[in-house]
Amino acid sequence: LRNGDTLKMKKNTVVAFILVAMILTGYILFIPPLPGVADQNDFGRVMGSSGLAFKSSTDYLRYMFHYVVVDYKMLDLPFKRYFMLKPSTFHIYPILIARGICKILGLHYFNTRVLAFVLATLYIAMMALIYKQLLPQNKGARWLLAFLLLFIFFDSNYIIWFNSIYGETIMLIGLAMFIAACLHLVNNLHKQKVFHYIFLLVGALALVSSKIQCVVLLPLVIFFIFRYGFLLKKRALAAMASLFLLVYASAFYYDVGYQVGTNKNTLYHSIFYGLLMDSKNPKADLASLGLNEDLIVDAGKHSYLKEGDYVKYYPYSPLTQKEFYDKISNVKIFTFYLSHPVSFYKALEFTARYAYFTGSSMGKYEVGAEIYHGSVKNMLWSFLRENLFPKNILFIAGLYFVAFLVTLFHWKKTKDLGERLRMELFLGVLGMGMIQYPMPYLLNGHADIAKQLYLFNISFDILIICGIVYLYRLFLWLLRSGRLQSLCKDSVLPIFKKYLCRIF
Repeated sequence: LRNGDTLKMKKNTVVAFILVAMILTGYILFIPPLPGVADQNDFGRVMGSSGLAFKSSTDYLRYMFHYVVVDYKMLDLPFKRYFMLKPSTFHIYPILIARGICKILGLHYFNTRVLAFVLATLYIAMMALIYKQLLPQNKGARWLLAFLLLFIFFDSNYIIWFNSIYGETIMLIGLAMFIAACLHLVNNLHKQKVFHYIFLLVGALALVSSKIQCVVLLPLVIFFIFRYGFLLKKRALAAMASLFLLVYASAFYYDVGYQVGTNKNTLYHSIFYGLLMDSKNPKADLASLGLNEDLIVDAGKHSYLKEGDYVKYYPYSPLTQKEFYDKISNVKIFTFYLSHPVSFYKALEFTARYAYFTGSSMGKYEVGAEIYHGSVKNMLWSFLRENLFPKNILFIAGLYFVAFLVTLFHWKKTKDLGERLRMELFLGVLGMGMIQYPMPYLLNGHADIAKQLYLFNISFDILIICGIVYLYRLFLWLLRSGRLQSLCKDSVLPIFKKYLCRIF
C-alpha cells in the first residue's frame, strides 16, 4: 500500500474504534433500565468539594447501599478548590462541566446521568488516543488490540461507575489520561510543545488526586515526569511540575485523610477489622505494634457500628484516641508486616480471594426499577476474569514476575528509544498495580477489599491485553522466520503434523 493509503486505513481503524466504544458505552449507560451504583457513604467526600448536596437527608438514608440516586442540589461553587487554592479530588472538574450542562438544559437539580455523559466522552477520547498511539503496523494486530481494549475496558463493571460520584471513575480516567499523555510524548519526542507536557501534568494530577489511595503512586508518576523532562531538555519544567504535584497531593491527602476522617477509619479497620481478626497470636502482635493487648475486646469490629455495639473502644471516643490513634500509624503497620513475613503473606493470600472483581454489592438501579441488585449489561469480561484466573498470590505474583522479566529482556535487547520508553511505561503501570495490591488489607482490614483493588484490576487487565498482543506478535515472528514450519516438520506428534504443516 502507498503511505497515504496506509494512513487512511489507520485513521479508519481509529474511527471504527471510537464508534464501537460509543455504542457500547451508550448501551450500558443510556438504554433503559439505566444503571448506576448506589452510594455507600462515599459520595460526601466529593460532593463537599464540588458544591453538591443531597436533596433530602431522609431519602439519602433510605436509599444508601440499596438504590441509585441521580439528582442532587447545586450549592454555591467552592471557587478556592476550582482554582486549586484548596486541594480537591480531580472529580470536581468533570462535575463542573456537567453542572454547566445541567444549567443549560434547564435542570433544577444536578443529574449524574449528565455527569456520566461527560465522563464517558472523556474516557472514550483517552482510550481512542491510547489506541491511536499504540496502533500496530500489522492489520491483524491492530484489530486484535482494538477488540481487547473494547472487550475489556468497556465492560459494564468499568462503565457503570460513571453514573455515580465514586472516585473509581476518575481513577480509571486519570490512569487512561496519564498513559495517553506518556504515549503521546514518546511518539512525538522530536516535535514537542509545552502543551504536550502540560497534558502529562494534568493526567498525573487526575491520577494521584482521584482517590486518597492513589497518592502513594506519586513516586512513580514523578519518575516519568523527570524521565520525559530530561529527554526533552525541560528539566526546570519537570522540577516545577513535580514540586507542584508533591505539594498538592500531600495537601489532598491531609484534606481527605484527616479533615474528612478517612485515615481514622482505615487505621481502625487495619487493626480491629483486620489484624486482630486473623492473627493466631493477637496479644503478641499488639505488643509488637506498641499497643495495649486490651484492644482485643473489640476485635472484628469496624468503625461504622453504633456506639453501643462496642465493648470498650468506640472509634470516636477519647479512650480510643489515647490508647489507639495516638500510638499507631500507617508507617508502624507497614513496618510490622515487613518484620512479620508470615502475617504479610497471609494478608496477600487473603487479598487474592477478592482479586479480579471490579463490581460492587451496592444497588444498581433507582427506586421503582424492576431490577434491584440484579446484573447489568455487558459483563462477559467480568465473568471470565472472575472465573478464569486462579485466586491465589502465587499465580498473581508469578504472572507479574514473568511480565517484568520478559519486558526487561526486550528493553535490554532493543536500542530503539521509543520502544524502551513504551516498555518503561508498561512496567510503571504494573508497578502501580503491585503497589495497590497489598494496601486494601494492610491499611483497611476486611473493609471494602474488592473495591480498593480497583486500580490493581486495571493494571492486571492491561497486563492481559499486552500479554495477548505480545504472544500474537511472537506467533507472527515464528511464522515469518520459518521456525514454526520447522517445528511442525520435526514434531513429535505425527498425528498433527500433516494438518499443522498445511495450515502454516
